Amino acid sequence: MSHIRFYYISGIALSLAVLFYFGLNNNRVNSYFSKKSALTCDSTIVPEFSVFDVANIIYQNPILFENANKIILITKDTSGAQNLYAYNRQTDDFNEIRDENSAFPQLNTADSIALKALISPNPKLYERWWHVIKPHREYFWEKRSQLFEGLSIETPKYDYKIVSDFRQSDNQAKLLKAGKSASPLSQHQFGLAADIAIKKAKTYLKEFKTYKVMGVKAEEKGLYWGGNFKGFVDPGHIQLFENSAKLLSNLPELRFEFEPYKDFYYDRVEKMTNSGKEKSVEDSKELLQILEALNEGKLCKCNQSIGNDDIKFSLKNSKLLATNYEPKQDYLVEIDSKSRILAVISPTGKYLKHRIGTWN
Repeated sequence: MSHIRFYYISGIALSLAVLFYFGLNNNRVNSYFSKKSALTCDSTIVPEFSVFDVANIIYQNPILFENANKIILITKDTSGAQNLYAYNRQTDDFNEIRDENSAFPQLNTADSIALKALISPNPKLYERWWHVIKPHREYFWEKRSQLFEGLSIETPKYDYKIVSDFRQSDNQAKLLKAGKSASPLSQHQFGLAADIAIKKAKTYLKEFKTYKVMGVKAEEKGLYWGGNFKGFVDPGHIQLFENSAKLLSNLPELRFEFEPYKDFYYDRVEKMTNSGKEKSVEDSKELLQILEALNEGKLCKCNQSIGNDDIKFSLKNSKLLATNYEPKQDYLVEIDSKSRILAVISPTGKYLKHRIGTWN
């Protein structure tokens, strides 16, 4: 499990970087939670970016949640070099056509997952990100098994049953709406948490002290117990990472799933702070700080409207023709570093047009 320890060390390093990032200026820290973001999108410069970065900013706009066969992304750099990346939902294949003069990076695992997600919504996030989370899931499963083995020896009169392991996004949304969860995203959705019920003589137990025994043993195994949560105590719950911020410190690719919910977390922090319950949202603050640190220097979509006349897709582009692009069936995305424009056209003719820039 040396690779797991490496991830955790990397996560600690990122956490320390975030603390330094927000500790430089107290005024910046204070203003951070008084508005939606401390960062601004500088449209005068476009940073180096990846397919993941492009997909990340598009994913936050609901225009793409329509039926489509393919999504095709054309990237243009300032020198005029063009690359094309496509995902075909019908065949589950990726196509990459690169310009020999382009320094733009090749598709990696996170790029492929993010591009696919734009036209293949999946409520099973643990399936979507399996290649990324697999070693962590295996580590969690190993520690959970060790916990059960120890408990069966030390408390033989009790039976421990997993009542919730993997969780789909629609189920998490129902729990949030019912007030049975405080977050739109849970480590359950990534296979890194479990809810456990304790039985004695066929009767489910509810006493906190009974679950505390389990919680103490879980923490001895390096897991985190929901009985110690602030703001939303969950004594039957164990998870791999202390909170969502620590999850992102170790798996920064998962910010793709958290970005669409940033306003939820900002609003929650503001609401609880105004009602004198600021301590109950410390984890949410930490999560927002991590997201802000991960975004700084990255590609952003600016709030500048652009008329349709400014969108000129190269429909006769040889790379595009090679994909058998069908305007009424496929999404076409073009991002041009020189003109600083991101353009998307959907199969129904809807446009998404924005200036792009750098978060700073």
